[in-house]
Amino acid sequence: KISYKMRKSVVDSEKLWELLERNIIQKANSPKGNFSVQECANIVWSFAKKFGGRSKTTTTSHSTYNISMLFDAMLNELSPKLRQCNAQDIANTVWAYATVDHPATALFDGMMSTAIRKLDKFDSQNLANTVWAYATVKYPAPQLFDAVSEAALTATTSMSSANNSSDSNTGNKLDTFNSQAIANTVWAFASMGHYT
Repeated sequence: KISYKMRKSVVDSEKLWELLERNIIQKANSPKGNFSVQECANIVWSFAKKFGGRSKTTTTSHSTYNISMLFDAMLNELSPKLRQCNAQDIANTVWAYATVDHPATALFDGMMSTAIRKLDKFDSQNLANTVWAYATVKYPAPQLFDAVSEAALTATTSMSSANNSSDSNTGNKLDTFNSQAIANTVWAFASMGHYT
């Protein structure tokens, strides 16, 4: 009885993902834009998290997914809105496209200029995930890597709770990187041969 319930749960989950994928592709390919930049970033991140480095068409025992078609649809939806992306949208989106190894030169090109303009809003994980994604797809982005170097070394300040002013220098943004962010950033810079 438990085995049947677990099997049924897997079937239901797979069917849900398949229906979501079809619905997303249909909505994204309609003439009217349907998804915000955050929704696009969340969708590609979620599908990349679930399907990772699997092939472009993935078949489970119960469903078939066309990851390439979904990522193309999201690319079409997102492309005219790149300037609206915030730091997390940028990091999650480029991470997702790199994770599923989906070719998206125009996306990486457009995101690079948007990222450079908004790097002051990036936290350590956004910085690390962004350079990791560019290095993973081997997209040459020396201007981005230079800007990330500068952003990581920018002094950070803490807010004084007494008078709500920034008055104490707490080091640089690099000091806020956890071990994974450090490892991913070092790997990205070395992988791209970018030694600033």
